[in-house]
Amino acid sequence: MLVFTGCDDSDKAPKTGVRFKVHADRTDHVTCGLGGGKAGAQWDQVSLRGDGQVRWIHTDGMTARTAQEGFEKTAKLSPEDTAKWLQGVVDVGLFDLETTAVADDQPHTKCQGSIDGRALNTMFPGSPPGELHAKLEELMASTLKADK
Repeated sequence: MLVFTGCDDSDKAPKTGVRFKVHADRTDHVTCGLGGGKAGAQWDQVSLRGDGQVRWIHTDGMTARTAQEGFEKTAKLSPEDTAKWLQGVVDVGLFDLETTAVADDQPHTKCQGSIDGRALNTMFPGSPPGELHAKLEELMASTLKADK
């Protein structure tokens, strides 16, 4: 299990309950970054494209704009698993999260992309709420399975 430290998700509550049936296709894409904050903080960015391509970039620290000590992993999900994951993040409230101000030195989450033509662009302090956090960890773990 992957653990993101220094983040607190207790202050985020869903705004409305945006739910829809996902019809996954190649135009869908989601990228979420987690962590950051003070210099030297861990940062993870995970992306899924509609064609099933997964990319996880991890950096153990950042100095100015230069990433240090990290890795990049990739995997390919089946069309069924891609659709299931996209539906899963919609169902756990990815589109419910509201953007709030984040200080430069504050750990945060940033998600961007589009699912079924619905644009996504949100950023807020701390980690994503529990179920969404678990879905992102699941996607990262898929890249570790691909390494074996």
